[in-house]
Formats: sequence, C-alpha cells, structure tokens
Amino acid sequence: EDTVCLLLRNLPNKCVADILAKSLDDLGLANTYSNISVPLSKILPRPRNKGYAFVYFKNLAFAQQCYRILNGRQITGGLPPADKQHMVVSVVFQKQHLQYEQVSA
Repeated sequence: EDTVCLLLRNLPNKCVADILAKSLDDLGLANTYSNISVPLSKILPRPRNKGYAFVYFKNLAFAQQCYRILNGRQITGGLPPADKQHMVVSVVFQKQHLQYEQVSA
C-alpha cells in the first residue's frame, strides 16, 4: 500500500515534530506513521510552526485510525491548551499531483 499523508491544521504555534510525535504515540498511534513534517516560519527571535503539519502514515487504515481519534481534538503535547480544534485533512501524494480527499471515518 502507498503511504498516506494527513494534513493536521490548527496546531499550537509551539508544537514541533517531537511534541506532535509524543502526542500521537500517547493516543495509541505509535508505529503507524513513518514521518512528521512541521513547517516552521523563519520569523526571529523565536521560529514557530505555521499552524499545520504533515503526518505520513504507513497505510490508509492507520490514517483512518488517526482521523477517527484526532479530528476535533486538541494536541498539546504538554503545552498549555489552546482554543483551537484540530482539523485533519487527507493529502494523498500521487506522482506529480496532489489529490485532496476526506478520509472516511
């Protein structure tokens, strides 16, 4: 099966890949993903994430599991809770194209 990438939106600004990984692991998603990418802004003095992350799951079933667990929940990873509910969107990479689709629960 192909890797499935989920776009997680509305992350707390201080959330980095390690914090996100710990949060996913704590939710029972350890060993279901192969990579996490959290784009950072380059605004100094403290770079922050841009509010979203890409999580690459090993297969569609793991991505669907994440969607069911995470959609509408907060990820804090030990950070103070924010007034944000996370939206999880599927982003499936197919060669040169990006195909956006909702992951069915």
